[in-house]
Amino acid sequence: MNWSPPPGFNLPEFIRPIPMSVDHGHSEGLLHTCLDKTGKFTDSPTVSFGGWISDAYKWSKFTQDWYKLREDFPGISSIHMKVLMRPVSERSYQGHTFTVSKPRADLINRYIEIVSRWTLEVVGYAVDCDAFRKVLSEKSRRRIGGDAHIFVFRRIMKHIVDRLNFLDWPYATGLLFDDNEEYGRECHSLYNKARNHHPDWKKKFGSICFVDDELYPPMQAADVLAWLIRRGLDNKQAVQHKAWLDQLIFHKHLTDHLYDEGSLRELEQKLQEYPERS
Repeated sequence: MNWSPPPGFNLPEFIRPIPMSVDHGHSEGLLHTCLDKTGKFTDSPTVSFGGWISDAYKWSKFTQDWYKLREDFPGISSIHMKVLMRPVSERSYQGHTFTVSKPRADLINRYIEIVSRWTLEVVGYAVDCDAFRKVLSEKSRRRIGGDAHIFVFRRIMKHIVDRLNFLDWPYATGLLFDDNEEYGRECHSLYNKARNHHPDWKKKFGSICFVDDELYPPMQAADVLAWLIRRGLDNKQAVQHKAWLDQLIFHKHLTDHLYDEGSLRELEQKLQEYPERS
């Protein structure tokens, strides 16, 4: 059956697929990096960023497959892990009631297959905010951003640059975040500070945009990743959660992405061994 968008569905102009030549399995031009965060900027004990790099063609195919999957779970319009993984949601979620033959885990497993199939690279970091303040000296904190949220945001941008270099990608990428007033203001501020701190990054990041994840489904894929990454840091990662994360990043590059107390102590030692250049 040919896919057709649901009533009222319309991709924003800046993210509509455009005709592009294909080389080595992906399209030339601007890549879209969809990012999401778990944890508040002000008082969360942990914060994580997770995201996916892919091109317009692959994001379009992802969206098509997601809407096909939704046909098997009528009543579900979007995936938000914080709500979907509540105990009550094991029975029903949004307008859908799960069954023995099609349980909640089946939806997530099949969704993860779609995400893995249509993304080029994965990026993600999480940091224990309490350990960040406890373990790192004031001087060390100033060197890496002063705040755990600035630190992890810079790490995620560095990770994006590394993955673009791995892909030998000559073009910039556009950053897409969930459209939330407080969240958007903070992300835009961190984005500008990071680019000013690393002027060469201005050639790697072509734009920053904020979109409604209900209208642009790739943002929901970032929500799933950020939620699973955070579970690995706050000791709430069940066996199934780890299996889902491993499946998501299979054949992709996501290592040493958790900054817990132990890894932050290692970072503090490295910062002490390599003084800041005057």
